[in-house]
Amino acid sequence: MIVLVIVLGIAVVVLLAMLYSTNQRLSYLRGRNRQLRNQLRDLEFIEDQVAQLTALGEVTYNALMVVDQSHIIIYMNGAARALFQSSSANSRRHATSVMAATRNHEFDNIIYDLLRDGQETGQSDLEEQITIRGCAYRLHARYVQVDRRPYAVVAMEDVSELQRLGRARRDMVANISHELKTPITSIRLQVDTLLRGAYQKPKRVKSHLKLVADNTDLLQQMVQ
Repeated sequence: MIVLVIVLGIAVVVLLAMLYSTNQRLSYLRGRNRQLRNQLRDLEFIEDQVAQLTALGEVTYNALMVVDQSHIIIYMNGAARALFQSSSANSRRHATSVMAATRNHEFDNIIYDLLRDGQETGQSDLEEQITIRGCAYRLHARYVQVDRRPYAVVAMEDVSELQRLGRARRDMVANISHELKTPITSIRLQVDTLLRGAYQKPKRVKSHLKLVADNTDLLQQMVQ
């Protein structure tokens, strides 16, 4: 009988220990389940934010790129993929180095300088103008840290058309200035002649005024 009681006691102790362990395990699993649900909500929120930012990046005309400290491109928008003729639909799935994507040493050096200065000072901004595939681009780059990881965020604006328009404007102003000199000089010459006494001779006055009128008409045509 005593042995039976002892055996039963041991069995009860074992069962109680198993029950306690099971309860502990269940408590842990419940807590873990809550953590996983919270993490899942956080992940869904982050994915939603990434989707929104990606959509914004895709609709902008400027080329956008995010590069990590290993010079691996972790994001390129459509404009950047078109600029660098990247076949990757999503650079986050297909890791590509800056040099492999751009084939541009100057661009790669800018990223290097930005990340180096950013890690040394905690912040860094660069604005450069570089030539990519024969076109002029104004490059804006900024150093950022996310979860203590350094990144370079780069925006590229095509300024080739602005430069072309600037050159055209300068050429137009130079041409107009040159064309204006001839009629203005002629008008001034006729006026000076009249002021020196030619106005006293009616025949000469008419001739000088005719030249003034002709050059005035020429100036009017230029203005129109």
